[in-house]
Amino acid sequence: MPIFLHYLVSQRNHSMRTLLRSLLCVGLLATVMQRPVAAQTFFETTFTSKSITYTGLLIYYDDNDMIMRVKYTRGAKGYTVSEFHLKGETLTFKDGRQGLLLDGQEGKRVYPDVEPGFMAFNFVQVYNRQGEREGVYFLSDREFNHVGLSLADMHEVRYWKEVDPTETFTPEYVFNFYDKNEELYNVLLSLNPSNHLGNNGERAGSNAQPNLPTDDKWSVVVSKGTGFGEEIIKNDHQWPEAWVEQKTQQGYRITKATYGAQNYVVVMAKGTDMNRQVH
Repeated sequence: MPIFLHYLVSQRNHSMRTLLRSLLCVGLLATVMQRPVAAQTFFETTFTSKSITYTGLLIYYDDNDMIMRVKYTRGAKGYTVSEFHLKGETLTFKDGRQGLLLDGQEGKRVYPDVEPGFMAFNFVQVYNRQGEREGVYFLSDREFNHVGLSLADMHEVRYWKEVDPTETFTPEYVFNFYDKNEELYNVLLSLNPSNHLGNNGERAGSNAQPNLPTDDKWSVVVSKGTGFGEEIIKNDHQWPEAWVEQKTQQGYRITKATYGAQNYVVVMAKGTDMNRQVH
């Protein structure tokens, strides 16, 4: 989707991550097997377009890698979930105000049936010269291609807020956007401690689950290092001993392992920055 340079001048003097956390004072809110999830930022928004109200959950991986799922009801077709990717670009308007464009791409419906052709949405966060947010606006790809980035033709969202996964990601909430057979469903649940073993009515300890490793061969590792690469995630109803052994031989190390909702989530990564580990 083109950026209309006769109206906007793109600037990249700061990384978008810095802009999100300092100037804008608000962050941005697939295949997840090769992308880190626990360290990412999550946002929720609600907006209405052509009499349909959408509620979206956005996962921010990096400046050029975001994904949003929206839930909504389509008349007789009922409950529907669609998905699209977004790429970010910092902007400066002619009047000196700053903005953040989230360019929606690759839209598709994922529930009840997978269908291509969903019209992705685009979002623009607008800030004045003092860095105070004036609003978050949206428009469809069709509208963007017709009017460009003209604030007079955009629509303001009802709200845009950061979501704390340690509190918000209950099975009921996550199921609004991801089916239980999807990898990301269990990964998102693992970010909420209340879904873990010992907090969900299950009995914790060496006898709680017959497949939970109890010898010195395996340990659960939580690391705050930032130099990990090639992260992979495994979901299994049993402790994936063979998989962990195979990946260990390939140079991976466990960075996180949790159990909840009768499912293990094991995260492994390559890298040397395994500092401040807790076993």
